[in-house]
Amino acid sequence: MRSTGVGLALGIGRIGGILAPTFCGILLEMRLSLQVNFLAFAIPCIIAAAAIWFIQDNFSNMTAIRQEKKLI
Repeated sequence: MRSTGVGLALGIGRIGGILAPTFCGILLEMRLSLQVNFLAFAIPCIIAAAAIWFIQDNFSNMTAIRQEKKLI
């Protein structure tokens, strides 16, 4: 299960590595301001960070509950 998740994350990272320069080229071709270009990449990063934070919070609680059950 863990290796499947790692493989999926690596695959998504590679897709992002391919699409990001293309997307950046499209943004530069549109001649938008530097702030808009920055926001176009910053907003998805903020959403991803929030998702990781919520997932970590949920799974850390589950881990603590499992450890309590093992001790009892």
